[in-house]
Amino acid sequence: MQFSSQTNIVDFLEFEPGKIMMGGDRYLLLNTSAMGTLFRDLASTLGNERAKGFMVRYGWSCGINDAYSICKKYPNAPISFLIEQGPIIHSLEGIGESITLEFRADQENGTFYREGYWVNSYEAEQHLFHFGRSEEPVCSMMTGFASGFCSSMFGRRILYKEIECVGRGDERCRFIGKTVEEWGEECIQELSYYKEDKINEELVDAHEKIRRSNQLLKKIMNFHKRLNLMVLEGKSSQMIIDEVGQMVDSPVVLEDVHFNRLNWYLPTSEQDHVTNLQSYFLASIKGQCSGFLTSLNQIVKGKSAVSLSSIDDVSILPRTVAPIIVGQEVLGFISVIQADLSDNEFDRMVVERAAAVLSFVALKEQTALETEYALKGEFLDELLSDKVPVELLQKRANYMGYDFDTPHRFLLINTNCGSLQTKKENQEMLTARKKVVNLVRTVLNRSQKNVLIDEKSDVIIVLTDTGEDSEEFETIIRSIQSRHKGVFPGVPFSMCVSKESRSIRQLRVVFEECQNNLNVMKRLGKKEEIIYVEKMTLFDLLYVSPSQNQLKVYAEQMLEKLLTYDEKGGSQLIETLFLYLENKCNMQQTARDLNVSSSGLKYRMQRLREVGGIDLEDAKERFNIHLALNILIADGRIPLPKY
Repeated sequence: MQFSSQTNIVDFLEFEPGKIMMGGDRYLLLNTSAMGTLFRDLASTLGNERAKGFMVRYGWSCGINDAYSICKKYPNAPISFLIEQGPIIHSLEGIGESITLEFRADQENGTFYREGYWVNSYEAEQHLFHFGRSEEPVCSMMTGFASGFCSSMFGRRILYKEIECVGRGDERCRFIGKTVEEWGEECIQELSYYKEDKINEELVDAHEKIRRSNQLLKKIMNFHKRLNLMVLEGKSSQMIIDEVGQMVDSPVVLEDVHFNRLNWYLPTSEQDHVTNLQSYFLASIKGQCSGFLTSLNQIVKGKSAVSLSSIDDVSILPRTVAPIIVGQEVLGFISVIQADLSDNEFDRMVVERAAAVLSFVALKEQTALETEYALKGEFLDELLSDKVPVELLQKRANYMGYDFDTPHRFLLINTNCGSLQTKKENQEMLTARKKVVNLVRTVLNRSQKNVLIDEKSDVIIVLTDTGEDSEEFETIIRSIQSRHKGVFPGVPFSMCVSKESRSIRQLRVVFEECQNNLNVMKRLGKKEEIIYVEKMTLFDLLYVSPSQNQLKVYAEQMLEKLLTYDEKGGSQLIETLFLYLENKCNMQQTARDLNVSSSGLKYRMQRLREVGGIDLEDAKERFNIHLALNILIADGRIPLPKY
């Protein structure tokens, strides 16, 4: 047919009985509500994304067919005329009116641009009716139609995108059409809707995934049953770790919260090839990565298994790690070292179930140990009291496997951190004390020492056999000190080590002597972290002797005049006297410590002689006065001067 700008496709519209014909092609007149219901059911059956793709491809097919029909009617028409016939058809079908704002097409150079908007889009109307407002544009069939129609007319792939949409709450449905090349990466998501979904193949894949998931679930459930049975049968942690390792056919390691090795499993295939067992443990990562503890805290916070392959860009052996948690306390970690072909999801499920079972085992062991420790603590308390006959205590000691005729010593660990103002501070203190007790038990148990521990308000009492090797025991003491610094950096630490006891009857005497010595050292302000009763000075021995009360009376009588004078007048003669003797009668040093002038110090020294009636030239009197001052300081009668 010869082209004429005075005609358009509507001129070919014909109505025949039961048919609507246009240019020899048959068309249908459909109710928009039926189309809305169709999309609703598609979305319900296939999901929104699949339904959208279906409508886009349906529109594309309609556009291709209509373009073919129009080209047959107007073989010589310019591209601009042909493009405008598509909107006329849409308007005639009641799909919506298309208004073009800008149009450019250069077939020779392969460039295309059309921008405009749709009025009264049936798709926007039906989407609002069935689904309400959307977060994305909803005119899928119309964009598909425009893309197919213009692609067929232009001879190059054209893609339309809806930029604004009434179904999304915008004022109008605005569109832009360009070639795929001109869109570039902006059209990647839209292109996916034009790919035909092979639902049958996807259903087969989905069925296969479900089958594999069911197999995996059955395997995991059987594994979980075996682990539960092992717990009921009282199997050890090592046997549980072996079961986990055989299940995943990979190395498995168990560490405590301080990253000490507890148990591990190596497959037979790896046992002869392992050159560095340490690399399997978290302890090896701790020294390599500054962000290790941060990653570990995230694992603990999530309370679930996490896959690790690198920390702070440092490569590590790929592993799945899960925390062993009882209540709010982390007791350790289990790691499965992943083989190249291992299933990460399977490993994660295995590790999480193993961690849960090991947590139960740990709780069971912890409960048994706490009961044992409580009984031992009560026994130690009875040993230090005079309420239970020694003969009965000896029988109980024999029954519990303690031989107090071998060398034993007390360790008194001071845990008094001053006044605790809040409930939170008190709870933190109790937690810290528990950790100290566990630390001491760990160190002594590793040395194969029999230990009894009892906790008092401000001191932890430890009774342990020491053996005949004093150097070995000294090493143990230093190890406790070192571990304490590592676990509680900045927290004060002091320990008093008693003399040796070689019978059950000596225990209470040795303990009381050690306790008195610790109290004296605290009053005297001694800052040693480890105090040995055997290394006490002559004064220390004198002060903790049975004549302690007599010494106090003697000291107060000797310094009575000076004490009364200071209390009434607020002077500092006692402090001046103490510092003078501590500085070996050096006037200049004493003046500096007191922050007074030389003349001021000479005046005080004169008042000391006048008020106290003392002769500091006499060496014996200086010794007695110095002893009296130390006795009253140790007793808390006068404060220790700060200088």
